Amino acid sequence: MSILTVKQAAEINGTEISAIYQAIRKKRLRATRGKQRGQVQIDAQDLYEYISSKHDHHETPNGRVLFNKRKGFYSVAECAEYLNITKNAVYYAIRMKRMKAKKIRYSFVVSIEELDRFRNSVVE
Repeated sequence: MSILTVKQAAEINGTEISAIYQAIRKKRLRATRGKQRGQVQIDAQDLYEYISSKHDHHETPNGRVLFNKRKGFYSVAECAEYLNITKNAVYYAIRMKRMKAKKIRYSFVVSIEELDRFRNSVVE
């Protein structure tokens, strides 16, 4: 078990130190107090799990965000395509709470079960 400082974690993650502290505050990354005052320690394995879970999506060359299908999440554009409606209609359904969605970073994602439920409720 390798222990890292916040500075080392930031270098590995390719971010600023403040981003690591923010991840700790938001409970996305676990940390413990060090022996010295003000020292924060992060387990290397926890950091690598955070880095791998941080990017559950990627952008394709045409700029569309694709989410991890193994976890069953679809972006708004993919939902619109699946339901054969516009993206604005999907956003409206989410805003009116007719469709449940989770917000991951800056994007809404919808589960396939929720898409099927929404499709069946509209058809009825």
